[in-house]
Amino acid sequence: FLIGLPFGRDLSWGSQQRDAHQLSWRAAAAPFWPGTLFGAALLAALAFGAPAAVPYALPFVAGLVLAVPFAKFTADPDVGASMVRAGLCATPEEVAQTLAPPAERSLNPATPAAASD
Repeated sequence: FLIGLPFGRDLSWGSQQRDAHQLSWRAAAAPFWPGTLFGAALLAALAFGAPAAVPYALPFVAGLVLAVPFAKFTADPDVGASMVRAGLCATPEEVAQTLAPPAERSLNPATPAAASD
């Protein structure tokens, strides 16, 4: 990043997508495939070489192996709305909006709590 600047490398800083959107499997796999591949290889090596060690390694290896499906699942807008309704991973504003009286909830139609009324 910084080393390329003196050599004429162009810098572009893209903005984050903050709106709810569906994540494709390709987009989910792009940043996580090396770790997933390493985790799967490690799990396969353990299963072949020391099968008794697999249950002990699962808490460490499962995060690597499940990174791509976890990214795909948690990026789903429907899953996010369900989690907000359940009070999981909600921001303080979303919690306050859920606890607000119905008349006040209608003032902010962008929240999932207002959409469910």
